Amino acid sequence: MKRTSWFHVKNIIRQTWTHPSNADHRVRSLGKTLGWQVEKRMRNVPRDQPFYGFVLRCYPDSQSASNVMYFTERYDPDEMGFMEAYLRPGDWFVDVGANIGTYSLLARSLVGPTGRVDGFEPHPVAAGRFEENVERNHLDNVFVYRAALASEEGMIEFLDAADVSNRVTTERDFDRRKVTVAAVRLDNALADGRYAMGKIDVEGFETTALTGASERLAAADPPIWQVEMLDHQLRKAGSSRRDLVELLDSYGYGLAELDDSAPKGTVRLRWADPAGRSTFNIWAVHRDSADQVAERLGAPISG
Repeated sequence: MKRTSWFHVKNIIRQTWTHPSNADHRVRSLGKTLGWQVEKRMRNVPRDQPFYGFVLRCYPDSQSASNVMYFTERYDPDEMGFMEAYLRPGDWFVDVGANIGTYSLLARSLVGPTGRVDGFEPHPVAAGRFEENVERNHLDNVFVYRAALASEEGMIEFLDAADVSNRVTTERDFDRRKVTVAAVRLDNALADGRYAMGKIDVEGFETTALTGASERLAAADPPIWQVEMLDHQLRKAGSSRRDLVELLDSYGYGLAELDDSAPKGTVRLRWADPAGRSTFNIWAVHRDSADQVAERLGAPISG
């Protein structure tokens, strides 16, 4: 095995051992991780994995699928735990940057057959696998949009070989593989109706994507967004954390984070410092809807 490959495997082993979702079964999880590593190299065929009451087709070259294999179906424990506490049967959920659809499948398990899930994924391979997961589970209320979100509609270039890090291209990407994809405004793409929650993870293009959602944001629809807010990625896309915070604030959204002082087994939010530095995701809560969000969680947003 090449040195770089061995370093990669050692890093995965360390992450598997320390991941909070594996705390009660580290040895079993480690065996599963090593088995998946061998299977990816020896067979290179997809495996069907139970996932929130559905079946997720896991392709060996998919990082999203590997996250499930390494870290269980709850591979993002804070973010997925929040969804489990917040979403209700009949809710509508929008997933921006859906990849193969893991968050959309989780949302569908929570909103049930009377709810609705709209997932946006522009990369043709990931979108195809997302559609495959929807079709295999016969989910007629999960809708896949093969499109990126932008401030204007049209066709744009998208990275083609970065898996979960695929994104809209910048001038720095002149020598990287690209694919042309459709771009839509969220205001024009969503169905008529109110959404309970949104999740957006588009590798630094969050400001651009939400600029095309001005009508929805002005209507506090949805009242809460889970937002990836990494300043170094936003700057590569020509924006910044400050720009994104100011955009959200202009529509009445404040930033919140998980309250780590909440009793075990509960999910609570506290208002966050807009000038702070989130390590990954943060929640944007419309201030006029804060009581509604708090009611679902069973406690007011503190701070």
